[in-house]
Amino acid sequence: MNPEQKLMRVPLAVEIVTGNRPSPAACWRWYMKGIKGVKLETWMVGGARMTSIAAVREWIAIRTQQASIIKSPVIEKRPKLSQQTRDFLKRELGV
Repeated sequence: MNPEQKLMRVPLAVEIVTGNRPSPAACWRWYMKGIKGVKLETWMVGGARMTSIAAVREWIAIRTQQASIIKSPVIEKRPKLSQQTRDFLKRELGV
């Protein structure tokens, strides 16, 4: 069996890939709710939630790709002043 495909508990698999052990709550969110529609692939084995190193690597790659998409900033246009407002500013402020 390929070591990348060997099933292990979620926190351990993430720790092997990243070097950091995530909290159980973070792991639960990743496989139950996901992040921006991407869930970590897991399997139930004997009542324990398991994943593989390959699944963790794939999940991280997809999330990294999502995060690297550059979003264009929202540019708000200033509203045009009405003729009445422009006349008032010119008259009162000399603008």
